[in-house]
Amino acid sequence: MTRPIKPAPEMDLGELPEILGYLLRIAARASDRQVLPVLAANGFTRAEITTLMIIAYNPNRSLQEITTAVGVEMPATQRLVNALRQKGYVTQSRPDYDKRITQYQITPSGLEQAERMKDLSNEKDRKLMNGLSETEKKELFRLLRHVGSYTE
Repeated sequence: MTRPIKPAPEMDLGELPEILGYLLRIAARASDRQVLPVLAANGFTRAEITTLMIIAYNPNRSLQEITTAVGVEMPATQRLVNALRQKGYVTQSRPDYDKRITQYQITPSGLEQAERMKDLSNEKDRKLMNGLSETEKKELFRLLRHVGSYTE
């Protein structure tokens, strides 16, 4: 059960509305309020679904490659992959050319769950962008990808 959100009192936010990190956190929390209950009701965390989708789109990748794509530390990725393996959504194998490498693949039930959770999550996120035109949505995602691609 979610609690209703009380409106914040009128506050002077100073420069906060011009700080990228602040705005991203506000947007992420709004998405979390919509999406996390749906994922939890289906037995998933956002990190698990992210990992599952990365494996679905990139079969036979190593844990290091998955870690880079998920954006968390290696031990966290290992825990995520292990949880998905225990649920029967991911398998692992070792290629003939190098038995030291472990590669991961999605199972048919994992693919079904990934697609279902993607659709449910997207449905919830669309509600957040309800007031944006299609052009504005495309621009928003383009700009976020651009900002996210910046490395120093």
